[in-house]
Amino acid sequence: MRRVVQAVPIVGVLWLATVGPAAADEVLFLNGDRLTGKIVQAAAGKLKIKTETAGEVLVDLAKVRTFSTDDPIVIRLGDTTVITSKATAGPDGTIAAVTVPGAAPHPVALKDVTQINPPPPKWTGTVSANGLVTTGNSRTTTIGIAADAVRRAERDRITLGAGYLYGRQRNPSTDTDETTVDSMFGFAKYDYFLVKKLYLYGSVRAERDRIADLDLRLVPSIGLGYQWFEGPTFNLSSEAGLAWMPAGPRCYRDLPPSPPVAERPVPTCRCPWRAHRLPDVAGSREARAR
Repeated sequence: MRRVVQAVPIVGVLWLATVGPAAADEVLFLNGDRLTGKIVQAAAGKLKIKTETAGEVLVDLAKVRTFSTDDPIVIRLGDTTVITSKATAGPDGTIAAVTVPGAAPHPVALKDVTQINPPPPKWTGTVSANGLVTTGNSRTTTIGIAADAVRRAERDRITLGAGYLYGRQRNPSTDTDETTVDSMFGFAKYDYFLVKKLYLYGSVRAERDRIADLDLRLVPSIGLGYQWFEGPTFNLSSEAGLAWMPAGPRCYRDLPPSPPVAERPVPTCRCPWRAHRLPDVAGSREARAR
């Protein structure tokens, strides 16, 4: 019986150590209020905190004096600097974080924090299809399909796309259907942003056109671009660069042939250097001029 009485205090001490206060992040406001919970993320001047009693709370980062975390968080400073560190409370308007691996914590101004725990880049894209059928004096059928996908991160952007167009037309002389369009393309493009608007790009485009007797053509290009506007449904950018178009035995010939010179028809070939507007066939209202 004496052995049992001695074991009770030991078990009680172990139980109290197990259910001690749980660790939590703490946010201290300029007015002296405190909020404990888990810092989820911060963006656009707002700090999101998950609390046990009120759920997720969104507060103005400008009203925060300082904060501390129990686990490392990802902190983005400005447009380029990203650090991963625990945060400890600092003087007004600052926190202490390890800005260089292996170094001591360094003061970080909250006004320089643009994001905390930014979400990973996501792929977005569109798929579109179109068709046209006409009857009467002329009978034509045209179908097309296009798809694109974009992954946008803070410093870079990847764009992939492909499309196919097919068309037939009834020849009134022979009363037979003839293929008038049979072409496809695919492209891949990478943009690296030097600053918020200015970027370098590299791309490659593959084309095939059976009507033009073009089996395969690869057109790589590099250059410099400027993003004038970027939104969820509309993008506007301008680019200038160099593209390499391999010369081959075939060329596009104008039909009908160019006007005769000295009673002799002169076939012409389209010049590979072109200036044109490139609308987005996927319907996102994006346009580029090259």
